Amino acid sequence: MHSVGCAGCHGNNHATIFGNQGRVSAAVCGGCHAKQYKEFDQSLHAAAVDLLQPDPRFSRLPAAVAELGCMGCHQIGAHSTDGSRGKCNSCHSSHSFSVKEARRPEACAPCHTGPDHPHMEIWRASKHGQLFASQDTRDQSPTCVTCHMPKGSHNTGIGLSFGQVANGAVLPGSKPPVAMRTITQPEAQQQRQAMVQTCLPCHSSRFATESLSKADSVKEEADALLSEAVKLITQLHEEGLLRQSGKTFDSNPKDIDTAPPLVLGSNQLYDAGSPIEQRFFDMFKFHHATTFKGAYHHSPEHTHNEGFLRMKQDLTYINNEASRLRAEARGKGAAPKVSP
Repeated sequence: MHSVGCAGCHGNNHATIFGNQGRVSAAVCGGCHAKQYKEFDQSLHAAAVDLLQPDPRFSRLPAAVAELGCMGCHQIGAHSTDGSRGKCNSCHSSHSFSVKEARRPEACAPCHTGPDHPHMEIWRASKHGQLFASQDTRDQSPTCVTCHMPKGSHNTGIGLSFGQVANGAVLPGSKPPVAMRTITQPEAQQQRQAMVQTCLPCHSSRFATESLSKADSVKEEADALLSEAVKLITQLHEEGLLRQSGKTFDSNPKDIDTAPPLVLGSNQLYDAGSPIEQRFFDMFKFHHATTFKGAYHHSPEHTHNEGFLRMKQDLTYINNEASRLRAEARGKGAAPKVSP
């Protein structure tokens, strides 16, 4: 155990220290923790800021909301002037830097919670979370780091195949309804085998493989519902039946009664467009994610009731609203334009 003083991390130049507001770059931590620094830099945590910056919803938020509501979590991938990415004290509280603290599931909860990435809620509702909830079986329970940071790895992407963050992943050549990451078949097999290996201390390879394969099928079913909704909404847009519901970030008051450009998925604003488009936002951003993440984390409640069921309700609403808009157009004597 080596003793580390203030200057070991912050340096001796007080002007620089105050200019950086006391922040220490990931590269400084990597001076002693090279393995962890290299693994972290390969993870999506390191890319958290890079992934957030082009998001149109982020750029349109009030500065204070963006800082505390988005960067509060995404700062784990903060850029430093030395070129490194990462904010190690996002998980390891400053000065204590306790490994034990960072391994607790509560350390992940501030960011991995909520309707678009309800990892903590799903895990707590699963058998794994139930085992952790009891002091008698706590030592038997896998936690977040058990599966996603095996053997202390700081690359949180190990073992993730089709169930990756946000909207998940698809194979090359697939036509996902919204933007999704692409993963090759060899990479998917490699990542799946890595996850099965992580499961082996508690489960057989057969059980782990079959369970994860069933979750893949749930992901495919959820993607199919999104595809059906996107097809219908696109048809309505081509028929000229979608209208903005009111003034939004981008709308010109003179153009409120015209159909704006159709944007569905990752770049979709959450308060722009027609009621149908807003309902689709909930469908893809919240309910789709909950469906497949619930399946991979073994929570029946989230896979069905909080996920798939709500996606079906979203699709029913979109279908009914489409019928109403078309009937209204016919009643006004304006025949909808037929898509080629």
